[in-house]
Amino acid sequence: MFDGALDMRKKAGKLSYHLFHLSDDREDLVLLFGWESEESAKRFLESDELRKAMMESGALGKPEILYLKAAA
Repeated sequence: MFDGALDMRKKAGKLSYHLFHLSDDREDLVLLFGWESEESAKRFLESDELRKAMMESGALGKPEILYLKAAA
């Protein structure tokens, strides 16, 4: 499902991503995205389209979302 949503993320303003999993649990994922702006990230991450795609993929629970900025 993640790869299938590539166009959806790009259209929303995603510039880059890194995908990680915990060393002892391949099912527990951490995704780090780069976005055009914080606003475009929030629009996408709070969208009904993403919520629907996550439900269809079988994602469990609500993900924890943190908005980060590079340290100067």
